[in-house]
Amino acid sequence: MIKAVILLDDVGELILQRVFMGSFDKTALDLLRTHVLGGSISQPILRIPPHIYAYKRCDALHFFCTISAKTDTMSAITFLDRFYKAMGAFLKEKELAGNLRKFIPLIHELLDEMIDNGDVQTTDPEVLKLFIQTRQKINKAEESNQQITVQATGALSHRRQGIIYKRNEIFIDVVESVNAMFNNVGQSLHADVSGKIIIKNSLTGMPDCSFGFNDRVVGAGASGPRTEVAQQVAGVSQAGVVMDDLSFHHCVRLGNFAVDRSIAFVPPDGEFQLMAFRVTEEVKEPFSIKPIVTVHGRNRMEIVLNLRCGIPSNNVAEHVIVSVPMPSNVSDVTAIESLGKCRLRKDGQAAEWRIKSITGGTTATLSMEVQCVSSSSIDLREWRRPPLAMNFDIPMYTASGIEVRYIRIIAQEGYETEKWLTYKTSAGTYQIRW
Repeated sequence: MIKAVILLDDVGELILQRVFMGSFDKTALDLLRTHVLGGSISQPILRIPPHIYAYKRCDALHFFCTISAKTDTMSAITFLDRFYKAMGAFLKEKELAGNLRKFIPLIHELLDEMIDNGDVQTTDPEVLKLFIQTRQKINKAEESNQQITVQATGALSHRRQGIIYKRNEIFIDVVESVNAMFNNVGQSLHADVSGKIIIKNSLTGMPDCSFGFNDRVVGAGASGPRTEVAQQVAGVSQAGVVMDDLSFHHCVRLGNFAVDRSIAFVPPDGEFQLMAFRVTEEVKEPFSIKPIVTVHGRNRMEIVLNLRCGIPSNNVAEHVIVSVPMPSNVSDVTAIESLGKCRLRKDGQAAEWRIKSITGGTTATLSMEVQCVSSSSIDLREWRRPPLAMNFDIPMYTASGIEVRYIRIIAQEGYETEKWLTYKTSAGTYQIRW
């Protein structure tokens, strides 16, 4: 019985997570990342409470599946091997070794055919190709029928006729999650941003909306920046943002986007996700931490964390939490903070430094003395320290540098529209080695 399938890369980044039974929360995922980054996985079966995992590493990919205590472990390991081979049958070698996130829908479809309610079904790649090709043909036929209906009647499947509002408004929320990994001297090893644009609207009739922002990629999956001439046509500056893995709501007219980079659409009524994207170049990490650790014998250590908020001075980060992992035999933690408060969690697994708000450009320091039980077998001089983790929220700021440059709404009814725009950046997997 397979409860969930998780796929991580060599730096602990989540590529895919599919839950078939039960649950798999962020805490369990963070523990799994810690083992991958620590290089401590040497067995095909491992127990990381509350889960039991079957594990297989293929090149730079780490495959896990959670299993029940009664599951035949050999069958779970065999499934992971066949899952990897099935992916290889559908993807080219360079695609399998490259950015797998572009092929997440295909991988999900593979899992749908291979597992049913936790039970392994078909694993033969040739049989899987028959099922998935058939499904693709059906989807193309449905899309073709929808296009014919729109051309013949002028109707839109995602918006009904006759919508009327007394007050016409549109809200655009740019929401980003920044992932980063730093070494023990505060240097960035990896950073990327996963973002989405959420639209909430109450607009009368069938409004034609469009907006543009400062990105300079030719299109989704493009290999490089556009030419200077194309940038001038689109009104995009050289200081744009390179965006990857673009995906759009079906209301977006992709022809307009390919020609002049404008996002044109007739929105569904209410709230929906207009687009999703990733940024992997020139990411602005909001925080950096330089840790200094001094170990005194086997039972005591001193930790100094120098935190710097790197956002502009007119921005404020809120709900900042720095989690410092503790050894299981910790007995006492004494902390001195220049800002915020630091307390040992009730479960004893980490000390949390909480800062309610911090202005951009500000620095803060935390000094800690950690005392451990002397009778324990754990020696702090040999203890492998899991990475520090951060959480935060930053209103009206984007780590990618994306900015919405204009919003236009054309309605036959001729009404005026109130336009609202917000930005928000939060921590994804934000870790610091120490």
